[in-house]
Amino acid sequence: MAEVGTTRVTRIRDDQWDTVGARWVLHENVWSKEALMATEKPPLESTREVLMAEEIPPPSFLTYEEFLAGTPLRDIRFWCSRKAVRANRERLMSGRPAEKITTDDVVAILTNARGRCAYCRSLAVQGAPKHPETRKPPPDADRPPAPQAR
Repeated sequence: MAEVGTTRVTRIRDDQWDTVGARWVLHENVWSKEALMATEKPPLESTREVLMAEEIPPPSFLTYEEFLAGTPLRDIRFWCSRKAVRANRERLMSGRPAEKITTDDVVAILTNARGRCAYCRSLAVQGAPKHPETRKPPPDADRPPAPQAR
């Protein structure tokens, strides 16, 4: 690996921080600690700190039973049909799946899981909170940024 003083260090934006706040930069196609040490210090008030200071609204539903009581069956089936369409779409390398998933399959999975995420056990039936004016989800500090179009 080359010396830090002789390499070109690529600067990164504040929204490219990872979840623990460590700053890594790409340097000669290798993620290196040397390049990390060569970068300047981040500003005191980063985008992450500003986002974390904003109030996050409380969840609409605390239990699966509250979700079922507060959501019409038509809306639940519509949500499940969108998930089935997404699961059945064509893939880049393998084409369409041989076995199609139906709306009833998704409803059965949702019911068996009682609306809970298989990994973190959180109630996964509620959408992300949306900005009151723009109706767009706020940027998530723990989610990596979306890839930019070239």
